[in-house]
Amino acid sequence: MILIVNTASKCGFTPQFEGLEALYSEYSDQGLMVPGFPSNDFLNQDPGTDEEIAAFCTLGRSIYPLYNYLTSSDTNPDFSGRIIWNFNKFPIGRDGTILARFSSKTKPDNPKLIAALEDAL
Repeated sequence: MILIVNTASKCGFTPQFEGLEALYSEYSDQGLMVPGFPSNDFLNQDPGTDEEIAAFCTLGRSIYPLYNYLTSSDTNPDFSGRIIWNFNKFPIGRDGTILARFSSKTKPDNPKLIAALEDAL
């Protein structure tokens, strides 16, 4: 099970890294992976070279194919739509199904997010 997150090192939601790490620590033995994809798309909140960004944990102006898949109404009719900020969360089931979508404001300790993860695990 994967929880995909678009991240940024200088975003107001950056403190969520701690909660994401806690989720990983709690559920990794059950198969949870939490890859973060640094994005500099919103107010240049993850500036620097690829090496500098990688050292902290770009999508660039062209949408990364994974995020095209996650947000397209063709491939994700239930949870499609443009990403408008950092720290959107997409739980992906073991079979590759997109299970839900959570906004930037949804903290990693949100009961609905945790329930979605636990149901999938």
